[in-house]
Amino acid sequence: MEAIQGGGWIAVLFLGFVSVAISDQMPGTSLDSMSANSAPRITRQPPAESEFRDGQSKTLLCAAEADRQITYRWMKDGRQLAIDPSGKFSIREGEGSLVISSPGGQDEGVYQCFARTDFGTALSTKTTLKAAVLDSFPTVVRPIVHRPTVGQPLNISCDPPRSYPKGRIYWGLSTHSTESSRLEGIDNDDRVLLDHNGRLYFANVLMKDSLLDIGPNLYYACIVKNALLGKFVKGNEQKVNPTNVSEANIRRHAPKLMWSSPVLDKAIRGENKRLKCIFSGLPTPRVSWRRIGGSSELSGRASPTPESHNTEIEIRGVDYTDDGQYECTGANSEGVSSRTLTLAVESMPYWRQNKIPSDVEAVEDDPVEIECLADGSPRPVIDWFIDGIPIQNATRNHRRRVDGTRITYDGVTNSSDRHVFQCSATNVHGQIIANIALNILASSPSFLLTPSDTKVVEGHRAMLPCRSTGAPKPKVTWRDPVTGNGLQRNRFSTGSDGSLEIRNADFADSGLYECFIENKFGSNSVRARLLVRKPTLINNSPRDLVVNVTDDVTLQCDVTTDPEEASGLRVTWTKNGKRIESAFDRRLSINPSDFSLNIRSAGVDDTGVYACHADNGLDNATSAVGRLTVRGPPRPPTGVHVTCETHGATVRWRPVPNDDDNNNNNNNNNNRVNEYVVYCNRTDDDPSGHVIECTRVTAPVRIQDVPPEFAAYVTLHPWGSYSFSVVAVNSMGQSSPGQASDGVCTTPPAIPSRNPGGVCSKLLGPRQLVIVWEVVPREERNGAGFHYRVGYRTRRDPPSTDFEVKAIRDPHQTELVIHDQETFQPFEIYVQSANEVGVTPLGHSDKRIGYSGEGKPTVVPSNVNFNEDSLNSTSVEITWTSVDTSLEKMNGFFKGYRIEFWRVNQPDEKRHEDIILNRHFDSCPPLSGKGRSTPVRKKRKRRHFASHRMSGSTDRLWPNSRIRAGVMVLNQANYGRLSDVIEFQTPEGVPDAVSRLEVTESGSNHLVVEWSSPLEENGVISDYVLTYAIAPPYVGSSSQRILPPVERRFKILDLLPDSTYAVSLAAETGAGRGQLSETHGRTLPQTAPSRPLVGDIDVGDDSANISWIPGGKDKPGNPGSRFYVEYRQLVDKGDDGKWNQTERVTDENWTIVADLKPGQSYEFRIVAVNGQDDREQESRSDIFTVYVPMEGERKTKPPPKDEMLIVKRGDSVVWWFVVLMSTIVLLVIVLFVVCLVYRSRGQMYPVYEKERLWGSPHKDEDQPFGEYARESPPLRPNADHLRKSGGSLESDEKPLDSSADDSSNDDGDSIGDYDDADPAKFNEDGSFIGAYNRNNRGSGSTAAASASGDRRAFKKHRRRRGPEEDDSPSPPTRANTYV
Repeated sequence: MEAIQGGGWIAVLFLGFVSVAISDQMPGTSLDSMSANSAPRITRQPPAESEFRDGQSKTLLCAAEADRQITYRWMKDGRQLAIDPSGKFSIREGEGSLVISSPGGQDEGVYQCFARTDFGTALSTKTTLKAAVLDSFPTVVRPIVHRPTVGQPLNISCDPPRSYPKGRIYWGLSTHSTESSRLEGIDNDDRVLLDHNGRLYFANVLMKDSLLDIGPNLYYACIVKNALLGKFVKGNEQKVNPTNVSEANIRRHAPKLMWSSPVLDKAIRGENKRLKCIFSGLPTPRVSWRRIGGSSELSGRASPTPESHNTEIEIRGVDYTDDGQYECTGANSEGVSSRTLTLAVESMPYWRQNKIPSDVEAVEDDPVEIECLADGSPRPVIDWFIDGIPIQNATRNHRRRVDGTRITYDGVTNSSDRHVFQCSATNVHGQIIANIALNILASSPSFLLTPSDTKVVEGHRAMLPCRSTGAPKPKVTWRDPVTGNGLQRNRFSTGSDGSLEIRNADFADSGLYECFIENKFGSNSVRARLLVRKPTLINNSPRDLVVNVTDDVTLQCDVTTDPEEASGLRVTWTKNGKRIESAFDRRLSINPSDFSLNIRSAGVDDTGVYACHADNGLDNATSAVGRLTVRGPPRPPTGVHVTCETHGATVRWRPVPNDDDNNNNNNNNNNRVNEYVVYCNRTDDDPSGHVIECTRVTAPVRIQDVPPEFAAYVTLHPWGSYSFSVVAVNSMGQSSPGQASDGVCTTPPAIPSRNPGGVCSKLLGPRQLVIVWEVVPREERNGAGFHYRVGYRTRRDPPSTDFEVKAIRDPHQTELVIHDQETFQPFEIYVQSANEVGVTPLGHSDKRIGYSGEGKPTVVPSNVNFNEDSLNSTSVEITWTSVDTSLEKMNGFFKGYRIEFWRVNQPDEKRHEDIILNRHFDSCPPLSGKGRSTPVRKKRKRRHFASHRMSGSTDRLWPNSRIRAGVMVLNQANYGRLSDVIEFQTPEGVPDAVSRLEVTESGSNHLVVEWSSPLEENGVISDYVLTYAIAPPYVGSSSQRILPPVERRFKILDLLPDSTYAVSLAAETGAGRGQLSETHGRTLPQTAPSRPLVGDIDVGDDSANISWIPGGKDKPGNPGSRFYVEYRQLVDKGDDGKWNQTERVTDENWTIVADLKPGQSYEFRIVAVNGQDDREQESRSDIFTVYVPMEGERKTKPPPKDEMLIVKRGDSVVWWFVVLMSTIVLLVIVLFVVCLVYRSRGQMYPVYEKERLWGSPHKDEDQPFGEYARESPPLRPNADHLRKSGGSLESDEKPLDSSADDSSNDDGDSIGDYDDADPAKFNEDGSFIGAYNRNNRGSGSTAAASASGDRRAFKKHRRRRGPEEDDSPSPPTRANTYV
């Protein structure tokens, strides 16, 4: 359809709204509200026959359904019953079932149910109601006695009384007496049987039939049981008294028919039918059945009944195919007898082709035909009824004609022709009835199925459904909603159901379509949009591939689809037609970008045919298939068996099939077998076996040349038990072994196969001859009692001298040590193999020349020197004059020289460098034919010869060290005396890496790194080079800092937040930069720093040393990168003056506030800073107040950090609280002074007692801030402290001099004795020095900062302090704290 453009779209939308309005105003409604659902439909009805028990209520079922109210009535024997809810006949509420209360004989008859609505009346089938009854047997006074001859047949009659429903007949044993009577059923067998009328038959009578072996007064009795009534009746008693004859006179006789089912019998289709034959005879006959005509076998539905012992067959669900003749045959050793039974199959009526006549709907004035087709045997009679009235009695209609099984109307009208018709089919076996509603339709058009917006692929067929209904049937027209014109195109067609078919859809067909329906009662329309999409295509299909196991495989599948449908595109893969679920195999994955299938580490099981399938929900595409062949090692050969022989075995096996043999077998794992390897497994000495390769057999290249069986002969070692296996080999490797199933082959013993190899002497101790050899393998020992015979004699002995021979019984021993021999003397040696069978003869090369152990060389290198041009921090070249290397001088075989060297200041730590010049020599040459030989010496390659000078180098010297070195000679086992020693100095070298580098603190914009010195400095470290940069994968420029050699800690500032940095550090000496050490640290996210916690506070004459703990209570928290202190003087109560600031501190956690006024109080707070410039973030500590004493005032040590009172300024502080706290403080000070005066007058005491009274400023348990907390020193000062302060070292408990002149205090020691207004007396951590000697008052430490409070002086002093002072700082004094 051509696209609609411009203003046409407005028209389309307008027509759409109009169409919807019309559709809403003109629904497809019937002009008459009556429908086929208004007619009653019988859903439950009674069976053809029913029974009742006297006095018990009986219900005849009947129910119907309709879309309106239903009324019920019942007919009995053609007359309507009077229904009375309180009477005998009533109808069950909610349905039409008839309830008969206390029925009797007068209520027997034929009943039928009628269900009626205003549409018409429906009928149920008729049911015959009968009373249940069981009559008694006629009374007989005396039992009947039967006297048959043993072996002859006998039958006993029953004559059962009337029973409804039909009773079950069986025979029992009756004990009769005047007092009681009891019944016990008898068990039937193939000799004693019943016919269908209850008569009892004996095929041959036996003496046990008299029942005397069971009891004296037992009789046979016929019994009839009515299951419905739950009772039974017993017939007359009968006795069997056989006439006894001797066994020799019992006459055998052939089978003879005693009773059978009727020769001409009938069966009802659908029911079960039994046929039975009873034969007499001795021995008891065996009965068999067959069908005459066609196949003699009985149908699958015909089988013997379990209790009949094959004398009776039952046909289940009789069908017309069971009609015919059946033959029963009785046979025993005396003969055969048979009877032919003819079975005729009839049936009650049934609907032809199982099609029950259905309701008919017709449009006014249309002709109508109602048909009722039924079959049966005999043929049923068809009767018609209209609303339950026989059609011949109904109102006549000139447009209606009845023709046997058919009713026709020339034209129907809505007013008079709407009825429920009944079609009844009846024969002698029963009746069936069908209710057929004729509904007359008249309605405006409406839609049953409307088209919806549809997508179709270009070139495919498009279907727009438009199924409608109406009476008369609406006319369907498809048209353009804009023009209203019908669609006239060759590719367009309208189906019989109104659907529009567009063949070979094109993009021009996209647009709106309208389905218009109309009949004489109205019209309706609906619209739908058609969208034509591009097809889904697979442009690159998987190709055939051949790969090896463990290879990674990629199978291509390049898919394109319409862009509008791309979001719904799904691609799947199949292998051999089955979908691949990659979620169940982690080796398989589909690439989301190009939909290729990736197989990691392919296996042989991945071999198969692969295809990809693309589906976007609209259309789909399937690629061409690609075959993936994965080659692997072959599978093992089969059918391996062996034939044992005296000195070998023949191994046979079936070849592994190649692909061309059987594509489905794939035993060679897609790779041709190249050869087979036969392995022999010797198991006699090791239960786990010793596997060796025996032989290889090449497999033919051509398939047709491969034999059905391979064979290989293998030679076996004597005295062994062997099993065998065969493996197949291809280009990918070997298969697992195919084991032989024939057991083990055993070979007899023999002398050893050979003498040991590797016979030689080992140069060990100087007075030892050590003879060594290689172990002879187990498979070459060839017998029990295997041992070695080791022979030796000196070369000085005459050739006629016998060898000394020693027997070595351990077959695994490979060495013999002979003591007390001369040093380095030649010997003739050999080692022989022997066992209980004999000794292996010595060959020409089995005798060798060996030597006893070497001594020390007797020569010493001379003129040792070193090459100054070669000297550097770790290497040097040493030269010397060569020595005589003869065997006599060497006292062994010359090997080379050794350079030995050490440091002058550490002579015990020695190193050496061996210069090997003689690596190739034969220490055990073969014995020559003349009995004399000399060692074979290869030409030695001497290193660095200059005339007779030799040289050697080493690169293992110690840098920056004084070295001594010498040279000695080496033979193969020892070294000679050291030469004269030379001495030289090595220059500096580059240092080793630092031994520890770690990040100890992280903030938002800084990292703190700490390190330890290199283990080997190799010189004087000049500085450390610190480099840092953002760690990969991010790329950025690196920064570098040069740090002095004394530094072990550095804070890196101005870093990016929440970033990982790589930090490296190297030490430098004059020789260069050493090896880098690297670590990583991550900055914290950009946040304000944690509030710092106030630390120690030390107050001087006009300054204060303020310290803090970064991170505060939130430690580790987010410590600041920089810190400064804000302070202001307290002038008046509540005066909030301007805050002053100190310089910013980065490396230290303290600062000095200078230029303070004595006698004044100041407020302080500590500020932590993160970030820089305009992006700084700050956090402030609590405000605290410090008083600066005037000259002569007593200063009080600040309380410990956990007791320091920090006051936050604010309006919430009330005056009474201030007064109360001031009073308490004053009382405490007075009490403290009194105690001091008392102590000073009463006795002398050591300094540490005063500190005890002041209280220890720090305790371990009060240090909650980790590495930021300061360690408290012992209260008792150490020697260093006293020495620096001028204190005495005579005794730890020496009292202070209290007699010195001091105008401010005449009573002895006081706090003022230890006061010093000069802040320069304070250490950087707030501790004071010189407090134990008043004579030193005002002198100050050389390491203290000046009174100006210059922070740089404190830092300088800290760097000059010793390690003990750093680790154990002096205790700080407390500052006076005010509220």
